[in-house]
Amino acid sequence: EILSGTDYITLDSCVFKGYDHNSSSTNYSLIYTYNADQYDGIVIKNCSFTNGGGYAIDLRNGSTGGTGLEIINNTFTDTYGGIYAKYFDGVTIRGNTLKGPGLYDTGIRLDYCDGANVVEDNSIYGPDMTYGLYLTYCQSASGNEATIVNNLISVEDYGIYMYQYNTYQNVYYNSVNVLDNNALYYHSNNDDFDSKNNIFYSASSASPALYVYNSTGYTGNYNDLFSNYTYPVYYSGNQSFTEYQATGNGANSVNLEPVYNTDSTLVPMRLALDDLGTPITGITDDINGTTRSETAPDMGAIEFTPSGSALSGT
Repeated sequence: EILSGTDYITLDSCVFKGYDHNSSSTNYSLIYTYNADQYDGIVIKNCSFTNGGGYAIDLRNGSTGGTGLEIINNTFTDTYGGIYAKYFDGVTIRGNTLKGPGLYDTGIRLDYCDGANVVEDNSIYGPDMTYGLYLTYCQSASGNEATIVNNLISVEDYGIYMYQYNTYQNVYYNSVNVLDNNALYYHSNNDDFDSKNNIFYSASSASPALYVYNSTGYTGNYNDLFSNYTYPVYYSGNQSFTEYQATGNGANSVNLEPVYNTDSTLVPMRLALDDLGTPITGITDDINGTTRSETAPDMGAIEFTPSGSALSGT
């Protein structure tokens, strides 16, 4: 437990092992704070977390946002949940790997985290997990947007879940695979949301890949939106892909099954999906550090060169 009054600490290359416990209780979290004074300058990097209940890292300020939180290059294996931060501003969560059948709750959750948060280059694989990434009340500003970039997310229910009152969130170059529900869920009272160059795939025969409950503030283009459901998109109502494009969103988006190589690595095998993205200033590499094309980058977190015949890509 990190006690009240603790600031500017770094945990580097530590090993955390908890109980093999299928519990949401914070009693089993591996790093924990709770609604105490403002914490600043907490850095957790190059550590491993195995087993445990609740969230492996559970950091909660009081009502005042702390700064300087960095969670970088850590590995989480079979922890009930991954990372939870509440009332931190300008959070950086980068290069983390979350994996295992023991993951059930949420990979990364941010509540009341304002400013230019950076969530990038993370790999989340939990076949029984409810949420890959969950945000609520995270408010940024024009010119100081939050970014969710180059993440691999493969879970059971919801890939990226934007609940309420999130503003100025840029969601670019993510590869998402879900089994039962929506790859991207955009709820109500959000605004200034921009989505580009993502692959949103749902294997469900009863749920759209993209679910936009309230379209206010939502912008999306150059995305691959595919579900095994009749309607790949819910946009204030179930819509075919053609109907969705007619709303003015997604003119350059596509409706192609990505044919991921595996549920954990999410490399697209679909030839027709190659080079369909659009360049975005400041994003030059994929999750693996591979340089992206300056003219026709790939959608998703991985720059890929699909193999096979042209027939397999039709």
